[in-house]
Amino acid sequence: MRRGLPFLALAMALGTQGLPGCGAATLDVLDPAAGLDAGLPSDAAQAPPPGADGAPANGCSGAGSPCTLAGECCSLACVARAGGDTSSRQCGAGPTCAVAGGTCVAAADCCDGVCMGGHCGKPPPMCRPAGEACKGDPDCCGQACAGGRCALLSGCRVEGELCGSSADCCAALCVLDPSSVGHCAALPICTENDHQACARQVGEICASGNDCCSRECAMSRGGVARCAPWGGCRAECELCSANADCCSGSCSAQDQVPGVCQPARACGADGESCGGSPDCCAGQTCPAAPPAPPAPPAPPPPQRCQEPAGPCRSDGASCSQPAECCGGHCLPGATGALVCAASCAMDGSACTANADCCAAGSACQAVREARVCLPLAP
Repeated sequence: MRRGLPFLALAMALGTQGLPGCGAATLDVLDPAAGLDAGLPSDAAQAPPPGADGAPANGCSGAGSPCTLAGECCSLACVARAGGDTSSRQCGAGPTCAVAGGTCVAAADCCDGVCMGGHCGKPPPMCRPAGEACKGDPDCCGQACAGGRCALLSGCRVEGELCGSSADCCAALCVLDPSSVGHCAALPICTENDHQACARQVGEICASGNDCCSRECAMSRGGVARCAPWGGCRAECELCSANADCCSGSCSAQDQVPGVCQPARACGADGESCGGSPDCCAGQTCPAAPPAPPAPPAPPPPQRCQEPAGPCRSDGASCSQPAECCGGHCLPGATGALVCAASCAMDGSACTANADCCAAGSACQAVREARVCLPLAP
């Protein structure tokens, strides 16, 4: 495992590995840069950012929004438009998509996106997507079974969920199965500056911080643990869109396609994950790991390289992590570079940590390759 594998190399590696139960030859990576979102609506492949007209503001679309998959809709209902127009569909109040074996007219009627001979296909072998019938949380891709149906988690789509483009997925990777239905997939394992491997991006399901490239695993509403942003700059192996996102100042993104943060030198810059001070650049230290908490869900904070202690930084000063700021927030400024701020972020605003969000019940979530404060659901 190499530190900081380029994003396109990661995608190609996954394309050769395939999803569980699927042959590699049957899979296509939905990589917008390569124009491989063929067969999907152009507005799905080139969706606007969260909060823009027609864009899902919380990872799913409300009533009246255009749709091609039930999983695009918060209601899990992608229905024909008024008047019986079947040429295009929109999100409706109901009925909820049909489970495996249910009757259907089109793929959008089915939770799994497959309609064959008037009946919805079998659930995917790896896990059941939102809307499918379930007996318990482990049946579901989102690890949340409510009322006998798999729940749709807020924010980005986790591994196994249906997707219309790579931008829908927490790992920014959507792969077609043999039925030409897109499913979110995980990126290959990557090794960070702390010499530990990670495989899950912000928003993915996790068991502990060690699973996450952000080194932060937090319990969300409904009891689902998901990888969370740790505040400030992003560590090696985390998804990024620009050099300013990364602690190292180096992002492999190309032509508006997300990349991963890369090591810029042999030592860890301010804010990088670390296992000890030798992992950090000269003059910086890696704080000793705090003692383990007596019980979850309060894991110790991740260890990060930090500059020598000094006066806190005022609003507008550059920063790499919240602890450096007098106001306690390290947020993207007008140019995209991280700066200290005293004000918390309102819903819909950019963030780098859950603590940045003003509203109770909101968290810093990954939605369409951006990190914004949004209400948690379920």
